[in-house]
Amino acid sequence: MKEIDLKKLPVDEQRINSLQGGLFLCKSFSPDPFWIIFGKVDNPSFLKDKIYENDMYNYLYRDKKGYGYLMIPTLPINDKQMEFLSKVYDYAFKHGLRENFNFIIPLLYGLDLINYNDIVEDYKEWYTQEELQDRFKRVLIQTINIYQYNTYDSFVWRDRDKMFKPINKDNYPVRTKCSILTCLLRSIDPEIAANIMSEVLGQKYLKFELV
Repeated sequence: MKEIDLKKLPVDEQRINSLQGGLFLCKSFSPDPFWIIFGKVDNPSFLKDKIYENDMYNYLYRDKKGYGYLMIPTLPINDKQMEFLSKVYDYAFKHGLRENFNFIIPLLYGLDLINYNDIVEDYKEWYTQEELQDRFKRVLIQTINIYQYNTYDSFVWRDRDKMFKPINKDNYPVRTKCSILTCLLRSIDPEIAANIMSEVLGQKYLKFELV
């Protein structure tokens, strides 16, 4: 049998990755989830360590917990963004992504949601209650890690409106997070949602404040 010549790239062109986290740890068709990150790619593809000239011999990168990393392209500035996002999602789905389009695409690309009632029903059909609770808690934690809750330029729960709302209406990224969090909250048991908010936000919330 002919021995394969595994010719390595020059040292300065090799890449050994060291990521230990990404934008969101996503459900996949396999038992193991994977992280999504932005990368210099035209279509979603898994991150590899670059050692060999022939890319087919390079291994998929996995972090210390064994998670892979799916790279997705950044959003172009043109009039075909929805077509682009649908294509990204379809490619990612073929690579094993099993997250709802109306959840993961707005979360990654900072898109606001409309038609909350339809989105809520979509979430309920796609995810189990346990999955919805997990996503509500994780997105809430991610958001307060970036925007300190109930401070200028962040967000707050408005029990009069039964919605998360940005304190600064011009802060579009926060507005997007508020839309996703509101739809997730409305998708789960309000008592459980109140418990999650109390735990994560460090102040007591009750069921009647959310419904």
